[in-house]
Amino acid sequence: MTRAEFVEFVRAAKLGVVATVDAEGRPEAALVDLAVTDHGEVLFDTKAAARKVVNIDGNQRVALVVGWADRVSVQAEGDAEVLSGAEREKYARIHQEQFPKSRAFREDFTLVKLVPTWLRYHDARPESFSIVETPLV
Repeated sequence: MTRAEFVEFVRAAKLGVVATVDAEGRPEAALVDLAVTDHGEVLFDTKAAARKVVNIDGNQRVALVVGWADRVSVQAEGDAEVLSGAEREKYARIHQEQFPKSRAFREDFTLVKLVPTWLRYHDARPESFSIVETPLV
């Protein structure tokens, strides 16, 4: 899967499950709205007090599953960052373009950017089964 195909897939799906771990290694997963830049950076907003924000502050490694309709999904792994300042403003505009009701500018929400370093496209349909892994480093 190319980076451009990943961008197209995320924009079509619009939802994904992001997984993080806390300081003791306990997992936490949540369904989130996903926006994506043309370069494949994944963006999601979340409450500033959410567990995933605390987890990302302690461990930036994040996993993501996008799509599941028609038994096709993409798994991604990479580094996440809770954005602030000018960088948050820049990416919040991108998020809002894709989600007009975005909460990325609200004080009680924050914006997270995930830069994927690995992708796995998984087509589980019997007639077209395939698994393709792509490192993005």
